[in-house]
Amino acid sequence: MNQSSTRILRAETLILSFLLSACGPSSPPQVPPEIFRFCESESGLSRLYVHLDLANYQGKLRYNFLGQDILYQASDLRVEGAVIEGLASFDRSATGEVRAQPFSFVYDHVDATLRDGVVLYRCSPLQDPFLVDLGP
Repeated sequence: MNQSSTRILRAETLILSFLLSACGPSSPPQVPPEIFRFCESESGLSRLYVHLDLANYQGKLRYNFLGQDILYQASDLRVEGAVIEGLASFDRSATGEVRAQPFSFVYDHVDATLRDGVVLYRCSPLQDPFLVDLGP
């Protein structure tokens, strides 16, 4: 192998090393310690105002549907990559409901979706975090 061939081989090796390091394994997506989202069902009839406190594995979901305004407490949050699973349990209502069925949910931070059983919600950043709570 002559000197010119050796230089070309070294240059190709350096380029290949660079490309492999740039395209190497990526780290899983990170989620912030607190998430505030406004989520709306595909039909537009259901809305959720979401606060997930990942540092304490809890949160709140405020549910609006056909005049109902119900606050749920989120608990048992599990985080795997950008996916957060949890259980929402009735806390109180601004519209007279005294109980509601608990439900499991899955929030995907990368896809910006929340799934409650078969209902899929599209989520966007919540501009006013105070909308999550019903107040005193």
